[in-house]
Amino acid sequence: MAEISTQVANRVQWNRFVQSSVSVNQADVEAELDQKYSSYDSYIDGLFAALPEVLMARLEAMTVEMSQTELELTEEMADDGRARDRRDAQVGELRDRMYKGRGAVQTAFDEEAADEYGLASTPPSAPDDLLTFARNSMHLLEKNPRVEQDIFGNTVDTQKIVGALQSACDSLEQALQSVDEETRQAHAARAKRDATVERWEQTYRGTAQVLSGLYLLAGRPDLAERVRPTMRSSQGKAEPPEAGDAPATGDDVVEPVEA
Repeated sequence: MAEISTQVANRVQWNRFVQSSVSVNQADVEAELDQKYSSYDSYIDGLFAALPEVLMARLEAMTVEMSQTELELTEEMADDGRARDRRDAQVGELRDRMYKGRGAVQTAFDEEAADEYGLASTPPSAPDDLLTFARNSMHLLEKNPRVEQDIFGNTVDTQKIVGALQSACDSLEQALQSVDEETRQAHAARAKRDATVERWEQTYRGTAQVLSGLYLLAGRPDLAERVRPTMRSSQGKAEPPEAGDAPATGDDVVEPVEA
C-alpha cells in the first residue's frame, strides 16, 4: 500500500496543529477581538468569526489535495519499479535463450558455427544492446539455415532458434515500452505533486501568518508564537510541538514577500 513521504506527513500534521489551535482558541480570541474593535462593527461585523473558518477550510482542502497527489506519485513509482522488474526478467530470459541457442549450435554443428551465427560472444546485459545483439544473430541464423542432429539424436533447427529468440525479443520490447510509459507517468505525477506542495506551502504560510497576527491582536503572543510559520514547518522538515511544548527555536520565520 502506498505511503506518503515524511515531509508531506509532517505538513499534514502542521495543518492539524493549526486547525486544532483555531478550534480550541477561536471563541476566546473572537470575543477579545470583537471587544477591542467594537467601534468598527459597521466595517468588520462577523469578520473575526468568519475569517478563521474560511482560512481553515482552504488549508484543509489544500492538505487533502497534497496528500492525494503524494499517494498518486507513490503508486506511480511502485508501478515504475514493477515495470523495471519485468524488463530485467525479460533481459534475463533473452540472454538465457541466447546461451541455450549457442549450446545447441555448438553441440549439433561445431564451434565455428556458433561464431558464424554471432552466438559465440557473451550477450550484453544492457536491454537495447541485447536486442541489437539478438537481432544480429537472428539475421545470420535466417540467412544460413541448417538442420542437424546432435550426438544424442536431438534435432537442432536454426529456424526454431530464431523463433525462440524472436518471442523473447518481442517480450523485451514490450517491457521496454512499459518502462518508458511508466517513467513518463511517474514524471507527470511528480510534477503534479510538486505543484500542489508549492500551493500548500503558500496557503499554509499565509494562513499561519494571518492567524498569528490575530492572536497577537487579541493579546495572545504565546499562541501567536506557536502557530507562526517557519521555513522548516512549511517545508515539512519539522513536526509540530506537542501540547504544552514551546515552539522550536532557531527557525527562520517566514516573512511576507514584498511585491
